[in-house]
Amino acid sequence: MIRALAESARVSNLPTIWTNVLAGAAIAGWGGGWSVWPVVLALLAASLLYTGGMLLNDLIDAPWDREHKRDRPIAAGRLSARLAGSLAMACLLGGLAIATLHGSAAAGYGGALVGCVVLYNLRHKRSPLAVIYMAGCRALLYPFAAAVVLSGTAGAEPAFPVWPASAAVGVYTLLLTLAARREDQSGARVSALLAWLVPFPFLAAAMAYPADRLLWTLFAGAAFFTWCAVSARHAVRGQIREAVLGWLSGFCLADAFLLCLVGRLELAPIAVIAWLATAASHRFISGT
Repeated sequence: MIRALAESARVSNLPTIWTNVLAGAAIAGWGGGWSVWPVVLALLAASLLYTGGMLLNDLIDAPWDREHKRDRPIAAGRLSARLAGSLAMACLLGGLAIATLHGSAAAGYGGALVGCVVLYNLRHKRSPLAVIYMAGCRALLYPFAAAVVLSGTAGAEPAFPVWPASAAVGVYTLLLTLAARREDQSGARVSALLAWLVPFPFLAAAMAYPADRLLWTLFAGAAFFTWCAVSARHAVRGQIREAVLGWLSGFCLADAFLLCLVGRLELAPIAVIAWLATAASHRFISGT
């Protein structure tokens, strides 16, 4: 049952959530003599919200999966729908409770995250516009992390604006989700325009940050865009699952790029390690 839960929760993608939180905290200015506990709690809350959302996704999609993806844990009978539903509710409420403890801003972003999670899961099989809710889930992680780490410092303002990174990850998520919708369509391909556009929102975001350490920033950016190019080649060849998994692990390289842009080079290797961990774990537990 542990494996079934891991598959249903798509735990192989969790490192991408952790680097989103780390980047959001760094953009807010966390570091130096700041306490590590707000970041730990932001990581825990985001992990709970992600896990709850994935379990809810499998629960709501179970009737469809029984006809089209019978290997999914609930559809295959390897995971009880009741257990999945109970754990999903516990995770979502737990993540929201942690957010609420860190002030009104964190609570607001946490509530918006839960709203996007629920709306996406309810609508994604019915409307292509549901990709907007998925984009919102990722876009909210940066300001959520920033709000949590700043909650213990009265009057503190983010060191850098959070919205450029938030907008970039939102559009990146929207584009890869549009591509992922074709994964279950036999013989489907992703248009070259869509496939090659996926990483470019982060190029626009780069203009909003100072990039004092230019050489390392260029190196991190080149690694991210090269990795996305490999995924794009898979997508246009019809290997959509491989492309989507590549773009998913690419969240970590995007965060490494952002960390270099805001001068937090010491944190960038963590994001690179998370990328390697995500790509490796996709071999054992699918991220889609």
